[in-house]
Amino acid sequence: PSSGQSKLPVVLMVEDEGKNELFDRWPFIEQVTGAGIAICSIDLRTCGTTKPRCPSSGHLFFENGEELAYALVNLSLGSPIVAQQTLDLLNGIEFLSARHDLDASRIAVFGSGISGIPSMTAAALDQRISALLLNRTLADFESIVAAKDYDLPLSAVAFGILRKMDLPELCASLAPRPVWLVNPVGPSRNPLTLSVIRESYDGAIKAYSHDMHEERLSLRVEPDQIDTVALAWMRKVLK
Repeated sequence: PSSGQSKLPVVLMVEDEGKNELFDRWPFIEQVTGAGIAICSIDLRTCGTTKPRCPSSGHLFFENGEELAYALVNLSLGSPIVAQQTLDLLNGIEFLSARHDLDASRIAVFGSGISGIPSMTAAALDQRISALLLNRTLADFESIVAAKDYDLPLSAVAFGILRKMDLPELCASLAPRPVWLVNPVGPSRNPLTLSVIRESYDGAIKAYSHDMHEERLSLRVEPDQIDTVALAWMRKVLK
């Protein structure tokens, strides 16, 4: 904003394919900025420009398995990729909070796909994230354990996480901050019914009800395009 204008609210967006994906959604960006909302997007580790790649010369030991190898090495070192991604996102929040043209009290996070997992963990760790929208993110880790087949990259795994928490418990810890979970998916990234989602998130629903803010937790199976839903979310939570 120019001198004398109020500071802008901002949405930090993270995508599995990286921030360059936003260039294919220019009409959406124009709608968001036209509504007086700033957008920032970063490449979490292993996404976009930070995706592990084989060297351009020399012995290509891992051939096409560099992402798996990278995740295995980091797990062995006790530093899972999902934790590193969470730190990347928290550093993004730190950067946005320090900007003089942005309203540090109105920073929201929009995570898509697997990137929704570090988005939720970052929100649980940092109260400066005022609202959260997840699109087509895994509903819970417990379903992965119970499933015969699943589609979850090793980069999303942290040893022993279910001994401490699962994604619905993390969601419950965010109350009363607004959280929209749009089209959560199952172990094979299959769409889930609303009844299944509500059953998994029963504890979170109760947590928001206890705080008298049940309307701030929205579990949605949406036929509309996610950009339409996201714009409605931004206008509601960042007004």
